[in-house]
Amino acid sequence: MVTAELAVALPAVVLTALSAVTFLSLVSTQLRTLDAAAVAARLVARGEPSSAVAAAIATVEPGARWQIRPTDSSDPLVVTEVTTRVHVAVFGHLLPAFVVREHAVAVREPGRP
Repeated sequence: MVTAELAVALPAVVLTALSAVTFLSLVSTQLRTLDAAAVAARLVARGEPSSAVAAAIATVEPGARWQIRPTDSSDPLVVTEVTTRVHVAVFGHLLPAFVVREHAVAVREPGRP
């Protein structure tokens, strides 16, 4: 009798555990991506070269793509966007990846282009 109940309940337990692992992976990646966007915005606001920005982002979130959103030349704000992809840990590349995208804003330092 216990064997039949276990056979019914086990798939639900496994599915719940996989969902929890996926959720934690997504939250962790979102926080790292947000940190990478903030670092990129600060570096761009200071006038650092794009190679330094790319190296800093690769340190925080390897494989992430980044871009600077165009703003008006008189606008003192710098807006950066960092995008990365997350695959489910257990199924790997069998399922489509989740895309995590974060934005950060920094004030351009005076005298910087």
